[in-house]
Amino acid sequence: MKSNLFLFHRYPDDPFDRIWESDSVRRANYLVDVAPGTARISTTKPIFVSINEEPPEKVMQTAVVGQDGYLNYRLDLEGFPANAWGVSYFAEIEDLAPNETRKFKLEVPGMPALSKPTVDVEENAQGKYRLYEPGYTNLSLPFVFSFGFRKTNDSSEGPILNALEIYKYVQITMGSQDGEQLSVFRLPFLLPGYMNPLCFSIVQQTTIPVLD
Repeated sequence: MKSNLFLFHRYPDDPFDRIWESDSVRRANYLVDVAPGTARISTTKPIFVSINEEPPEKVMQTAVVGQDGYLNYRLDLEGFPANAWGVSYFAEIEDLAPNETRKFKLEVPGMPALSKPTVDVEENAQGKYRLYEPGYTNLSLPFVFSFGFRKTNDSSEGPILNALEIYKYVQITMGSQDGEQLSVFRLPFLLPGYMNPLCFSIVQQTTIPVLD
């Protein structure tokens, strides 16, 4: 049985000192079982991550791939429904052949507008082994949040996901003790990928203060 020490990680190169959790963690009402065709991949090659949220390089060296053309997830978000900020982290860490392509769309039931953009990681990141991080700063998310990534008809390869973060906006009253309590609100959530002998995946839920 693995100790939580091996499932929760912080990295020296993380500028925001986030907690990253393995998707190998299984808790009741937490994450559905791994879908058929889901494969964990990793690389030891360096990843360019110096963009905006700057996830740790070791995190981006891991990923899950939907070999059957899709990746599906379901999260139970404690403290939701609520307004939230979310970002996905992608990097092409497989050496695709010249005739192979990876294009996919985000699918969220009841939110068709989120499914419009097509993700082509290598094109969006301007190369392999480079970070691409699309996200949304104002989402209204339910307690049970289901979503997935599905390959487009002109794609030969299934979707890839290296990491995901979800943050809940919390109203903070000036002069209160709420600020002191924020440090205990760091709640990790879901991830994909694997690193060395350990299975990895990344998701974190935490809070963003909104001042009165």
